[in-house]
Amino acid sequence: AAHGERPPLTDEQASAVLAQFAQRCWQKDLELRPTFDQLEREFLAIPDPLAPVPASQSHVVRLEQRVDAHGHAVGSLGLHNPILVDKVKRATVRIGLYQTATKKLVDLGSGTLIDAGPGNPVGQVLSAAHVFIEATKAGMPPKYLDPAIDWNLPAAPFIILVGLYQADDKSSNWAFWAELVTPLNVLQQTKVKPWAKTLVDLAVLQIRGEIEMSPAVYTGPTLTESFTVVKRSAAASPLSLPEGIQLGNPSLVQTGISTVTVFGWFAPAGETTLYVPQHQKIISTADGLLISQALLHSAGSGGGMFDSQGRLLAVNSRSSNPAIPMPTDYKSYGRVISDLHSGHGLQT
Repeated sequence: AAHGERPPLTDEQASAVLAQFAQRCWQKDLELRPTFDQLEREFLAIPDPLAPVPASQSHVVRLEQRVDAHGHAVGSLGLHNPILVDKVKRATVRIGLYQTATKKLVDLGSGTLIDAGPGNPVGQVLSAAHVFIEATKAGMPPKYLDPAIDWNLPAAPFIILVGLYQADDKSSNWAFWAELVTPLNVLQQTKVKPWAKTLVDLAVLQIRGEIEMSPAVYTGPTLTESFTVVKRSAAASPLSLPEGIQLGNPSLVQTGISTVTVFGWFAPAGETTLYVPQHQKIISTADGLLISQALLHSAGSGGGMFDSQGRLLAVNSRSSNPAIPMPTDYKSYGRVISDLHSGHGLQT
């Protein structure tokens, strides 16, 4: 092919593109499966950042380029690639705020291991502020009681436990302890919209060392179970951690087109396994929030909203009360990662 022109796809490449469509658009319900014409209309409706494609190029080439173009933005079909799904599962951690005196968990949440790029710390976790503060109480006091707590002390009154994904049918395994990097005054920061004193609701943790707990896994049903610290290592580096997740670009989200996939360790009734609700389109964006009807529930706070390429767009923050059947006015809210600032302590 001439310089600057793209060579035609081979039969093998064309088959791979069609397989990608089948994988990303698969639905159990036959009536919900899009036709090829429907796919074309959807992709043609997406603004194309690539140069115009000559009409002589094949139907598949034109669609493949639009898949690539939108895939590098946010994506309208959700996260379907099994390799990326597995990566996000392993990077989605359970967070337990553990009080040493009572040997019980004070609260549960979720978080995402971050890939901050070369030269930045490994083991940074992005979560939600309200996992660590009493967001509905006056003054929003810390659940860990002492604002000056040194998380690295062996005798610290609270420990942040980090649980790792093992398998779809298994609970998380308590494997590491972490330090809360974000200071209390930043955890408590609010915005005046869309509600009065809307919590920014972002928190950064740094995994510091290994820990062995008994029981070794979260078994539910709520916060009543007692745990014993069997062994806690001193802060160490490097640690054997799952691969982190890259940060996405929330500004590329298009209302009514872009779709997010939510991950979290939701446990409203003591559930112990990882939960990944159905893909949901963004129905609105407002004041740093991605609004959808993705099912959020307790203990999934701090988990992630991901684009079709497995990049983190927002952190699970809050929702109206979910129910079955789901109320038509149900909404869930994710705080966009672009609301992070230097005070949160994420090193990128």
